[in-house]
Order: sequence, then structure tokens, then C-alpha cells
Amino acid sequence: MDLEHMYVPFPTGNKLKCTCGFQIELSGIRNDIEVQAGRKIID
Repeated sequence: MDLEHMYVPFPTGNKLKCTCGFQIELSGIRNDIEVQAGRKIID
């Protein structure tokens, strides 16, 4: 599987909109990743 074609940029505003219309809030997940990584993942 080609990973380049699977890349999706992190959405602005920390919200991902599904094709079905549902909006997913990513602030908590982003914070968890940054805490575990010990640095910001997005500037």
C-alpha cells in the first residue's frame, strides 16, 4: 500500500468533516499525541 496516497493534512480548526456530514473534533486526540511525543505536531 502506498502511504503517500493515504496522507491527509491535519484539518484547520481541529475539526474533520466526514463525507456523511458528521463533524469530528480532534483537539483531544491532538493534545494526547503532543503530550506523548513531547512536542507540537502542528505549528
